Amino acid sequence: MAIFLGQEVGYFTPIPVIGYVIALISIIWFIRAERRSKTPLMPLSIFKIKPFSYGVGAAILIFLSNFFTVVLMPFYLEDARHLSAGQAGLLLIIFPVVMMIVGPISGVLADRFDPAKIVTLGLSLVAVSQLGYWFLDLNSPLWVYITVTVVMAVGTGLFQSPNSDIVMSVVGKDQLGSAGSINALARNIGMVSGTALSTTVLFTVMSMLAHTKVTTYLPTQPGLFISGMHVAFTASFILIVMAIWLSLKQGQMNLK
Repeated sequence: MAIFLGQEVGYFTPIPVIGYVIALISIIWFIRAERRSKTPLMPLSIFKIKPFSYGVGAAILIFLSNFFTVVLMPFYLEDARHLSAGQAGLLLIIFPVVMMIVGPISGVLADRFDPAKIVTLGLSLVAVSQLGYWFLDLNSPLWVYITVTVVMAVGTGLFQSPNSDIVMSVVGKDQLGSAGSINALARNIGMVSGTALSTTVLFTVMSMLAHTKVTTYLPTQPGLFISGMHVAFTASFILIVMAIWLSLKQGQMNLK
């Protein structure tokens, strides 16, 4: 919430700063309370299992990256490209449909091959897709968008099942409930953080180029949005590179 308020009134004005402080204090208090509790809500000791921690970290990063697309593409399709809501919806639904198809396939592949390698392959495809969004501008053929989206959906689909398999397989039976909950929490953290980070990068770049505060799409200056979108997907690409590094570390741990 503090970040979204910061987009409107400035990130270092009193109200957002108070929000940052409250969030930081809350996190520290939660960690201390969990360490002292005999029956913690989130047993922090589980993060000592490195393949688990690497998998959860990669999950946060890929969902964070995915939400760059979820947030920015409606602006691109409807505002920048002037498609109707129905047309934009049909294009946006490509991602979940492809994932629905690839998801079961990735599970089969994870059973037959090293799941860590499948995870890395999926993340690599997502990284390629983030660079692919640089080819989108005001006049790009829609097949470019479709191709990039399919690549991203295939990569995400290849990632999810094998990564979840690793995360759940490296913990003890008495930790399965906690592991599953933390894995789901990672997804939600990524979604919320992706929304905040994508809009922050987008509007910061647009504001810098416009030399005034921008907090929405500017119909008279669509080029500002395209520039901001390209920088945002560069940031998303960096996040996926970090996730690839975690998946490689995870693979090394599994080989031992």
